[in-house]
Amino acid sequence: MQAIGGRRANFVRGGRVGGTERAAMRVGRSGRLACQASLKDIRDRIGSVKNTQKITDAMKLVAAAKVRRAQDAVISGRSFAS
Repeated sequence: MQAIGGRRANFVRGGRVGGTERAAMRVGRSGRLACQASLKDIRDRIGSVKNTQKITDAMKLVAAAKVRRAQDAVISGRSFAS
């Protein structure tokens, strides 16, 4: 599990991080989150995910602009190809 804000995360899907007891925090097939994290940890994680989403969206825009520029270059160069 990766560190969140310099601390080790205390929540994972289906169990607990670093716990030696397997059955202590067992979660059924409902997929619920077994959470030992504080409210601040969860808020920090939500903020981190939102910032990552913003970066991802910006990267998608950059990639789309590069594809568009490459397509324009191919279209403008077609007259010289034949």
